[in-house]
Amino acid sequence: MPEDLQLFEKYRFEASGLEGHITDYFGVRTPVEYVPWARASAGQVQTEAPLPDDGVRAEAIEYFALLDTLENSRGSEFSMIELGASYGPWTCLGGVLAARAGKKKVSLRAVEAASFFMKHIPAYFALNGLKGGRKTKFELKAIHGAVGIKPGTMHFPKVTSATENGGQALYENATSDYVGRTVEHEPVDVKTLDDVFEGLPTIDLLHCDIQGSEDEVLTFGAALLTQRVRRMFIGTHSRIIEGKLIECFHRHGWSLKRERPTHFEHRLDTLSTTGMTLRDGGQYWVNNKLAR
Repeated sequence: MPEDLQLFEKYRFEASGLEGHITDYFGVRTPVEYVPWARASAGQVQTEAPLPDDGVRAEAIEYFALLDTLENSRGSEFSMIELGASYGPWTCLGGVLAARAGKKKVSLRAVEAASFFMKHIPAYFALNGLKGGRKTKFELKAIHGAVGIKPGTMHFPKVTSATENGGQALYENATSDYVGRTVEHEPVDVKTLDDVFEGLPTIDLLHCDIQGSEDEVLTFGAALLTQRVRRMFIGTHSRIIEGKLIECFHRHGWSLKRERPTHFEHRLDTLSTTGMTLRDGGQYWVNNKLAR
């Protein structure tokens, strides 16, 4: 849409390249070791808007959700939570853009189950200047845990490389993942939505990409989300999950502002419908009870 391009151009930031890093359209730098599939772009600056995607991180719908949230954010504060954060790309970008937009206080929380990625989150924030200063006060939290619906322990595929990005937390200690691959799991503490939201009266944007657990976590917490979250982007991982989310948040009075369905291939030898997904989908929701 032409208006999307105008929105993206509003937030464009001119920046120079940096050896060993990819500098995106918004001026955020990412070490290629975090995105090894894009190593050929090391040192480059992305000068084109990420439409239909950026070739590195995500498709336009995710960027639109963040930019649209910022456009509709009022006041001097901004808050954002990223569930299934990996190295924290969305909270980092959100923090950078919120500070440039003149927000005086920015609260960012990145929740990740893989201990491998946890060490990267603070380093990534620091690389992109999220340290606080005279103009913007940052409240930054990297939370190690698997998002679940009850306290306890879950098991997450052990990650040893940045290419192993996309595991699903399970309550049982399985020997294979949802696609059927043999993997070793490690125990990780569960973080409920109540845990993650503690101390934040409202959240401007919740970004959720938890690899097939989004149905259980978000539908279970729908009442809390409706009380506390203004806008929400959800990475979806099956047609079934998409339908359940639409049914749930429709009942709670949210509006589905943008959607891109998953692309999947039915296979009898696959353990679950989530494992049949070839390309993740996305849903961008606006909470009509809190939106402004």
